[in-house]
Amino acid sequence: MRLRKLGLAIILSASSAACIFGTTSTTHGECEINSDCKESTVACHETHCVDHRCVTSNTPEGIATTTSGLEADCRRFVCDGNGTAVPQIDVTAIPKRPPPPCKNWRCTTDGVADLVNAPAGPPPDLFKDCQRTVCDGNGNATTEPDPTDVPADISGDCKKMSCSPDGKIAPSPDDTDVPQATTTCTAGSCSGGVAGKTPRNVGMVCDATGFACSVTGDCNVCFTPDSACTDKGPTAPAHAAGTPHDWRGVGRCDDDGREWCGSVRAGETVAFTYHDDQTGALCDFDPRITFNPTGAARICLFAECPTGPSCPSGWTAASDGLFIGCCETVGAGATSARIDYCRASNVKITVTATDPCVGYRLEFNQ
Repeated sequence: MRLRKLGLAIILSASSAACIFGTTSTTHGECEINSDCKESTVACHETHCVDHRCVTSNTPEGIATTTSGLEADCRRFVCDGNGTAVPQIDVTAIPKRPPPPCKNWRCTTDGVADLVNAPAGPPPDLFKDCQRTVCDGNGNATTEPDPTDVPADISGDCKKMSCSPDGKIAPSPDDTDVPQATTTCTAGSCSGGVAGKTPRNVGMVCDATGFACSVTGDCNVCFTPDSACTDKGPTAPAHAAGTPHDWRGVGRCDDDGREWCGSVRAGETVAFTYHDDQTGALCDFDPRITFNPTGAARICLFAECPTGPSCPSGWTAASDGLFIGCCETVGAGATSARIDYCRASNVKITVTATDPCVGYRLEFNQ
């Protein structure tokens, strides 16, 4: 019995809301007060919070406060209390669109938008273009130069807007109007009013693969290792030969390629691994390593080759206990070695240096 009374009370509550606010349609969402509900965008409808629900109802009689989609020249809209917006003549509702030069809008007593001649003299200037319009009072317009009608400056274009005496837009050089910095390695600059770029942050690491800013403003040189031999490349901290940094699969003709920079301490090894993912035509599957040690350094390439590799000239066969490959020990000076002898399913490259610190660049399919 108590459940039946409770159900009846809920029905009466909803009915009472309909009587108070008119025809309703409930929207999704909970509320505590009216301002919690999104305002209706339909003319002559409004929302209220009723029983913690947002309910739409008809607006009482009066001028419509929401006229979206109902705007009209020389008209206003009045709500009839039944959700309908009724148009009425309003001679103050001047069209909002700009009139032709030297003409003004007016509303007639029967609600028609009409054009009349503007008074003699310059009308409001809508465009900054070094010119102004002058009306003769009969609806005719003439244009004359106006050096004070200067267009707005464009930020960062190395120019300052100005007007010539004959009413032409005449930008002048402004080398203080410098463009914003464009990249980590370049900053905007001005020279004689011409925008340009100047290198900045030379030597600073500029991407996640250890490349640094060059003197030309490009992010394309390897960083210079510091005295602590901090590896700023993607392999930091150094990876042991047993746990190489995995660069995953590389296509046989991978146009994008891979390359990165790093550093290696004396007596330590940094190791990398990747594999031929068997996609595409057979192109160079070539790692190339470039570095400049002041002492001896050793490079090895180990792979899952089915047979012993034919090592390049100057290289000796070697094994890391799992893979077989080739190694070379090089002396001081710049070294750039390309190794391409086996399309294996897995490849491991190791670099070991006797220098206190050696920077290197490793790339393939470049």
